[in-house]
Amino acid sequence: MKCIYCSDDDPARFRGVEHVVPQSFGTFGANTPTLTCVCDDCNAYFGRELDQLLARETLEGISRYTRGQRSREARPQRRLSITLGEGQETGAFAGMRVAIDGVAGALMPPRAQFHAFNFETGENEVYFREQIAGLTLPEIRYGGPGTAEGRRRWQVKVLAPSKEEHDALVAALQSQGIPFEPGEPFPAPSIAVKAGATVPVDIEGEIDTPHKRALAKILMNFAAWTLGHDEVLKPRWNFLRRYVREGEGLIKARLTQRPFWNGQETEDRRFADDSIDIRIENHDGNIVGAIQFYGRSTCEMILVENDALLPEAEIGYRFTPGSEPIRGEKRRTELDSSSATE
Repeated sequence: MKCIYCSDDDPARFRGVEHVVPQSFGTFGANTPTLTCVCDDCNAYFGRELDQLLARETLEGISRYTRGQRSREARPQRRLSITLGEGQETGAFAGMRVAIDGVAGALMPPRAQFHAFNFETGENEVYFREQIAGLTLPEIRYGGPGTAEGRRRWQVKVLAPSKEEHDALVAALQSQGIPFEPGEPFPAPSIAVKAGATVPVDIEGEIDTPHKRALAKILMNFAAWTLGHDEVLKPRWNFLRRYVREGEGLIKARLTQRPFWNGQETEDRRFADDSIDIRIENHDGNIVGAIQFYGRSTCEMILVENDALLPEAEIGYRFTPGSEPIRGEKRRTELDSSSATE
């Protein structure tokens, strides 16, 4: 046995198994796809550097909470901006920065925060108490307090879960020379006291290199699981191997809204949106991998450039937690071609 990522061949370093789909996203009946061709060191590295990031700091990761796939610990997201959305439930607290508790699948208690509207960017900026030191609000960008003629008025507010935290944040602003004066308080939304109630949230994030590496790792694992260990040890997979393990190079990727299984849903066979879809195929002279979480956008990546699989090696699977993996059929060429043209 040789590790498909680092080429380690010491039998003592292959005690565990690597899950094709990270275990955080569930298991799939008695045939949960696993690999024995990933060494323990690579397995541990991926779990720490890629799998945890995908499971906790991406839209794919936090979307699993509503499907019963919970985290082992509750901690705020650092790479995502999660804010209360506009709505009757949120009232004046719309835009408040929040975090999601992965253990309970609910919002965590909010932190006190200062909001200032930047007229140049048209964006509302959020600052926590530890970010106040050194903060300045130039009038040309943020306006100023008061109602003097010709002056753009501040659009600022302090949101806090308690009066004590509110007052401490106001004091920090004033000590920094920002003349914030509290106005009339507005009540917390009623949603806060209703157990089990729901509230709209807006989630923003970036699909950056670590995120793409985490997705590419699943596609590499899927190739090893479906095409075989010997196939992915071939030199043509070296770019993908180095990209996943070392972050070397730039992978070509895109998001698309094209249906993942064109023409394969029927009245008798409806796909739920709680599944993860993966396929590998030939497309435009390259070997392309595609992955979709929960019916959302599909991420397509060029895994091997200027090469092709044998037609019978093109393959796709649907993974639904608690169910056996379902093998999909190759997409119909005419539908694929028309979608690509559009």
